[in-house]
Amino acid sequence: RRRDEWVTMTDAIASLQVQRANPAAGHGTALPRLNDALNSGLRDGQLCVVGGRPGAGKSVLMLQMGLAAVTDDQVAAVVSLEMTAAELAGRLENRFRDQQKLEALPLVFMDSTSNLGTILALLRVLAKRKKLGCVVVDYLQLLEVTTGRHENRERQIATASRNLKRLAIELHVPVIVGSQLNRESARNDGKPKFTDPTETVAIEPAAGVHAVQHRKEVATV
Repeated sequence: RRRDEWVTMTDAIASLQVQRANPAAGHGTALPRLNDALNSGLRDGQLCVVGGRPGAGKSVLMLQMGLAAVTDDQVAAVVSLEMTAAELAGRLENRFRDQQKLEALPLVFMDSTSNLGTILALLRVLAKRKKLGCVVVDYLQLLEVTTGRHENRERQIATASRNLKRLAIELHVPVIVGSQLNRESARNDGKPKFTDPTETVAIEPAAGVHAVQHRKEVATV
């Protein structure tokens, strides 16, 4: 272990005081009400899970959150497991009519693998090459996780959640990950809840922020 990986209590308290004195250090989410609920947005090292029903626009919402989280000299890394980079660009094209503005968006995409180990390794390499401000993973249930032979899917999701949380801490960036809501969510008076994802018990321990998409709003849980 490198000596600089150890943090003294004095350094930890100093970092805490800096965070409390500078609420603007939070990463915006493009959603003012969510920013207020989170005291100016997401923080470095946080894992934010965004739940949404299929086809409800969860991917575009997370792209917007990722764009809001980065500064001018940073990029947001988007790991897409459901759509290609071209398809995501097409979704953004509907919002950014100007082609030059679209091409200037600080986004880099990965759509070539769903293996968690490979994704984590490539994100670490990217963080050394570019100034990384945020990671978006769309979405959690599509990750391929290598675990024990008899591990069920819930344990695999728990492993993926823990690894993404550790990545957020290691790279000192917020990680935003999508989570598919189950079909029962349509029966909850029309309003989905965070307990609707099928592997909620596996996700909750690692996630610092839980959000559920409902129409054009996101409500914290």
